[in-house]
Amino acid sequence: MEQKIRLKQQCKQHLRRLGIKDALSFKEQIKKIFQEQDTQADAVVEIYKLALPDWDDIKSIEGYPQAGEDLCRMICREFIEFDSKNHPGCFAGGLWMNKGFSMNRNLDPWEIGFDECSVEY
Repeated sequence: MEQKIRLKQQCKQHLRRLGIKDALSFKEQIKKIFQEQDTQADAVVEIYKLALPDWDDIKSIEGYPQAGEDLCRMICREFIEFDSKNHPGCFAGGLWMNKGFSMNRNLDPWEIGFDECSVEY
C-alpha cells in the first residue's frame, strides 16, 4: 500500500515537472504523443512515461495503472483515431485495450491511480 501512495505522489510531481497542471495541459500532452509517434507501441510507452517517473529505472510492472474516466476515454479515442489512420489493418485501439490503463470511476476525471499496479525498480 505504501508503494502505491508513493507512486501516486511521484506521478503528480512528475506531471507537474512536465508542465501538466490541469485537464487542458494533459489533453495537449496526450495529443502531442500521438502526433510524434509512429507506432502503437511507441505511443503506449510514451503514455506510461507520463504516469511512471524514472521510466528507465523500472525493471518490471505488475498490473496496470488506472485512469479517471475522462482521461481514460480521451486516450482510447486518440488510439482509435491513430490506429484508424496509421494502422488500418489492425483493431483500432486494441493495443491500448490490452496493455493500457484501467478505467477507475472513483478517481478524479484526469487522475492516475495505482491501486492495481506495482513497480519494481
